[in-house]
Amino acid sequence: MRKWIGICVLDILLLVCSSPSALGVTLRFTYAPLNYAAFALMLGFLPVAVIAAGSKASGRLLTWLLCTAGFLLLLPALALSGIACLMLADVAWSGADDSSVKIAELKTASADFRAYRTDYGATTDFGVVLQREAPIMLGLSLVSVECAYYHAAAASLRRLSDARGVMTVEAYGNGYPQRICEFDI
Repeated sequence: MRKWIGICVLDILLLVCSSPSALGVTLRFTYAPLNYAAFALMLGFLPVAVIAAGSKASGRLLTWLLCTAGFLLLLPALALSGIACLMLADVAWSGADDSSVKIAELKTASADFRAYRTDYGATTDFGVVLQREAPIMLGLSLVSVECAYYHAAAASLRRLSDARGVMTVEAYGNGYPQRICEFDI
């Protein structure tokens, strides 16, 4: 039972660490399809681990609660995992993740700073996000968002000094003037 609860806790922690809004720092693979695959596997495995923990639990109430929670999680988890698998197939087939396209890059000794143009579908406008990407091991990076602008499509990065950099976001239409974001290197 303890093993399965530990697995559930580890799975939840990995899901939180891969979520862009939960901690401010996320784990990302440099190969985009692996991000979708990891998310689909972790999310699909969560209800199975909760049901397994329930089946090993001592006590009828705990068994009933964990198994019920696992079965209630099963359908939404499988639906979201299926969507992630469809996105994985699209990114693997096309060779690029069209929702985030790299438009500028600044390399430093400790991390790479990359500006991405975001496009999350027909009901949203373009945006620009600056991310600090620090490699922690082969193919895996810690990613944090330095700044983000909605209603923007182009940006450039340059180094101001050894300790500072700047992202200049170009004007976008009539209502969105040029914007500047300074960041620590």
